[in-house]
Order: sequence, then C-alpha cells, then structure tokens
Amino acid sequence: MNIKSMSLAYIFLVISIITLLISLYFKIIVIKTSPGKRDRNRIIGDMKDPITWRERNNIISYILIFWASVSLLIFIYLKFFNTEVMLSVLYLVAYIIIILVSVLLSILKKKSVS
Repeated sequence: MNIKSMSLAYIFLVISIITLLISLYFKIIVIKTSPGKRDRNRIIGDMKDPITWRERNNIISYILIFWASVSLLIFIYLKFFNTEVMLSVLYLVAYIIIILVSVLLSILKKKSVS
C-alpha cells in the first residue's frame, strides 16, 4: 500500500508530537522523584530500587527526545524538500518498530545489568 509523501509528512509530525509528550511525562516523573521533592514518597512508595527506576526513566526520556527530533526532521524534509511522490507504508511501520525496539532494548538492558 502506498501513501502520498505529504500525508506521510503529517504522520511523522504526529509521531514527533506523541514521542515528545511521552518524553515529557517521563522527565516530569524523574523531576518529581528527585531527593527533597514533596511528591517523592507518594510516587516511589515502597519501591525496591528507586535509583535504577529513575535512571531508566531518564534514559527513556532522552531516547524519545531523539526520536521526536528525528521524526520532526523527516517531517520537514517530506513537507518542504520532497516532491509529491508515493511512498510505501512499510517505511512507516519499520520506523515505528525501530522506535519501539530502541525503547524496549534500553529497558531490558537496564534490567539485565542489575
């Protein structure tokens, strides 16, 4: 199945916005659970290893910021520098799978190290 590059550009913009919002969520959790904050005990509770949990959330937020910026660059390229062509949806599916695999690998890597 093919899709116009202009439509695909807006899909990449949506991916960029979604990953940026999720990254912001993880960053807010890291900030709220830093030592000396009021919400720290409410969020962490009786967690076994909150330091590793905070580090993992911080790493995930940075990975998602990277993918948000890459998606935004792809949007800019497809919107302004690419002529109107038909592209396969498989590129989009592969891109989303790569994003998910990179986030999952960072989660699994931290679990195996500890």
